Amino acid sequence: MEDSGLAALIDTGLQMKAFEQVISLGVKPWNNYRIIQRAPRFYSSVFDYELESRGENILVEVKSAVLRENSYAMYSDCSTLRGRRQIRELIKHVESGRRGLIVFIAALPHVKAFKPYVGGDEEVAELLKVAKSVGVEPYQCTMSLRC
Repeated sequence: MEDSGLAALIDTGLQMKAFEQVISLGVKPWNNYRIIQRAPRFYSSVFDYELESRGENILVEVKSAVLRENSYAMYSDCSTLRGRRQIRELIKHVESGRRGLIVFIAALPHVKAFKPYVGGDEEVAELLKVAKSVGVEPYQCTMSLRC
């Protein structure tokens, strides 16, 4: 998809490869992280990564924020039972004293921030608020491609 000479990267596989590259290159804020495992199973879900930073293991789920409203990238674009389950389990993980992150990759032109999209899945939007309040760490990564 092209927008004012820039392209949206909606291929989640390429987004994941880019995220892994950022970690391997040590780009801030990921300069003290390394990938321990891809697709780890915790609880009843498969997550995207288990990372390590400064001796601490961190459970990570990466979400593609494919909608744009003005300068905001948004997730989720539709109802997602899997997304709800993963967020609930990240909440449980953090409440048990461990670290959990949700990384929103916004590979859309002209975005500067992220926000939940209530119209896609209202429950996901509420769960993201709860997740943040208990300490699940939200991160936003933006990417731009030139056409």
